[in-house]
Amino acid sequence: MTTVNADALIEDRSLRERYSDMAEALDAVKELPALKGDVVTINQLAEYYEVSKPTVNRIINENKDELSAAGLEILEGEALKRFKEAQRSGGNKKAFHKINSLTVLKREAVLRLGMMLSESEVARELRLQLVNGKEVADVEVPVKTAIVDDRATNTVRDGANVFDIGENLRETINNTIKFQHETMQQQNELIRQLLMERAR
Repeated sequence: MTTVNADALIEDRSLRERYSDMAEALDAVKELPALKGDVVTINQLAEYYEVSKPTVNRIINENKDELSAAGLEILEGEALKRFKEAQRSGGNKKAFHKINSLTVLKREAVLRLGMMLSESEVARELRLQLVNGKEVADVEVPVKTAIVDDRATNTVRDGANVFDIGENLRETINNTIKFQHETMQQQNELIRQLLMERAR
């Protein structure tokens, strides 16, 4: 398995595609505040990545097509009105009161922007989380299992060999196979968590 250089994500869009479904890594690095609708504003984004708003806006302007496809949206008119009403339903009657246009990003867009952002230590940690987590997820541990051929004849095939078994033994074999798979999934999850802790 080839190890990916985390910083390669900054320039390589095709590489970023491989990690676009791992938005859970955002909260593993740092809690991401979000508004109703699970979106964030430019201000929140700059605060999360600990960079300036001009830096965030530069990344957005340079990669608008990719980020828009991932969930960046500029709210105006009726869309902005509905958004304001949703935010004010929580009791804050002045939320976004004088704003006529608002850029918001869904979690995948926040993730992608972090993959592009070279000036942020938080973004660097995020890229490490993504690469380490993906490597663990891609590890496949083979588990040798017997294949039950026919319940009517109670036979099990293991390679070229066929064995006659009883119903009780069949149930034991099936339960053992299930336990092996569940144990392997638990081990992989533990490894993933340990790698995330190490990357912090």
